[in-house]
Amino acid sequence: MESECYQRFAENNVKSLHGLTIPQLMGLNDSLMIVEMRLVTPPFLLDFGKAHLDSPPDFSAEVWEDWEHDGQELFAARWPDVKTVIAALKRYGIYYYDAKPGNINFGDDDAL
Repeated sequence: MESECYQRFAENNVKSLHGLTIPQLMGLNDSLMIVEMRLVTPPFLLDFGKAHLDSPPDFSAEVWEDWEHDGQELFAARWPDVKTVIAALKRYGIYYYDAKPGNINFGDDDAL
């Protein structure tokens, strides 16, 4: 899924969302499972290996509740900002649920 997400960003000329830089696709090899992209520094949004394309995952209500709780715990005051970024990704058909400070970094200490 990751390579398809980066291809979708490239096709739509998406380089950032809500101030978070998205690494730009430089090359890929699906048979070797290699995605080559540019390096980014905070603020950034990356790691689409667990993303779903074009439809959300069929998680139980309990899984969604855990996801919400974990996100609030990880991001504290930044959690609403994270949810805004996730909503923006859905406009491109990307359903992103691997929200953690290593993947979504606002370049401040609020999400650490």
